Amino acid sequence: MILKGRDLIPQARQRVAASPGAFLRDRGAFSVQMARREKTGGDQASPAVRRGDRGRFAPGSSGNPAGRPRGARDKRTEFLDELLGDDGEAMVARLVKEARAGKSWALRLAIEKLLPARRDRRVRVELPRVDTTESVSAAVAEVIRLAADGELTVDDAGAFLRLIDTQRKAIETNELAARLELIEARQRGEVAEDV
Repeated sequence: MILKGRDLIPQARQRVAASPGAFLRDRGAFSVQMARREKTGGDQASPAVRRGDRGRFAPGSSGNPAGRPRGARDKRTEFLDELLGDDGEAMVARLVKEARAGKSWALRLAIEKLLPARRDRRVRVELPRVDTTESVSAAVAEVIRLAADGELTVDDAGAFLRLIDTQRKAIETNELAARLELIEARQRGEVAEDV
């Protein structure tokens, strides 16, 4: 029976699933690993690093326990810095020049890559003071009106409504604390009962 390339893939998968080490031995990687062990006089892995029976790291251990060193740069970043060299600034200047000339591709690229995405921005709106539970509904109504009129985006309106809700919770908490204090004072007889 002659096996073609596509027929070999399922067989290779079965062999890897059955015994990961056997697959590595067949490919020569196992002999390289054994040669390293013989040179160093043992396993290179630290005693804290343990692997399960399928060759995976056991929970709580890692193949690189020290992690990436602080300040280490990504190899892609280093490669790009090397590739661009001193021409990087000239390339950016050329891109900006093309964008100013009205080239849509350059404008889109400059905006996407050179300008950071705005996450937060300041928005000024006049809202009624929110210091009582009754004033909360007036503030909510004003935010909804501003969003409906297009003066606020829906996201900004949602952020304002969350702030107003937080203020409402704080007001209610303070009012409940004052009521509880009054009830406790009445129970102790420090405050006269209202009729």
